[in-house]
Amino acid sequence: MGTGSNLRETFWATLRKYPMLDFLTPEKLLDFAAYRNVQHITDTYVSERRYAIAGDAASIIDAYYSQGISLALAESWHSANIVERDLRQGVLDTDYIARVNKCALADWQLMRGMVKGKYGPAMADNRFFILDHMLDYLVFGASLAGRYRMARWLTDTRGHTETEAPEAAELRMLLGRQLFLSQPGLWRWIDPAHVVQIIQRCRDGVDRRALWRMDHGIKLSPISGIMRSDAPLPAIWRLLHPRNKEAIRLTMKSLVEPEFLRPDISAKVPLAFRWLGGVLTVMCACALAFDSADTFIRQIICFMGRRPSKEAPKC
Repeated sequence: MGTGSNLRETFWATLRKYPMLDFLTPEKLLDFAAYRNVQHITDTYVSERRYAIAGDAASIIDAYYSQGISLALAESWHSANIVERDLRQGVLDTDYIARVNKCALADWQLMRGMVKGKYGPAMADNRFFILDHMLDYLVFGASLAGRYRMARWLTDTRGHTETEAPEAAELRMLLGRQLFLSQPGLWRWIDPAHVVQIIQRCRDGVDRRALWRMDHGIKLSPISGIMRSDAPLPAIWRLLHPRNKEAIRLTMKSLVEPEFLRPDISAKVPLAFRWLGGVLTVMCACALAFDSADTFIRQIICFMGRRPSKEAPKC
């Protein structure tokens, strides 16, 4: 923790930009503190000694990053499952406890990787911005079926396990294994720690190649992409356009809003949700392979001292 007049002045200067906050004055301030490196995580979310840690007490990614709330709610749901079984059935599910602690750590690391890369210098590279966000989209897209199943369970039971039908009870058991960012259906056969390593290696590679391009003065064509409900997948094949001087737009042509975006929650998971993780995995793999091959070719050209275009680097 650190305090200082500069930070205090910055704080008040920022508030003064918003007239609706004029009621906040220095005279009403009880204390002032600025925190650095506030990210943290507990080493135990649920303990066999019958206590659980949830919310910001358990972990913080970024105070302004809403997906941290999503993690806290999911982990609280798992803790409630463990407590419910212990109280109603007299069984302390140690395997479930171990799974929650292991997967919660992996989920936190996945989320932290998303936030960390976006504060680095590589964000100035057009392609890095798109590919890094595609990896985010992959993580959330692969988990979408699990979130749908959770909504279905809540709709059927209103959160009360005593009203569960056999199908809902079975669904809750499935969610107990797969309702993690690191363990959706597509990745359930991979150890959570390995999932984190794979995704992070992909991020590190994208970051490393972006920094190399920036260090060597290589400027790529502007790239933009918007994921909408009527255009849910990026048109990554447009990255193949050679030396396009115009902006590359990865947003697909607007389609009629698909029926699966207005689903009947009481029904089974739509096929589009089930296969989205697999489709995004293939798309991300293709995009990363293109980025790697394209940068490798540029590195060879640079090493050989050739200049493929006016914007090529002088090596």
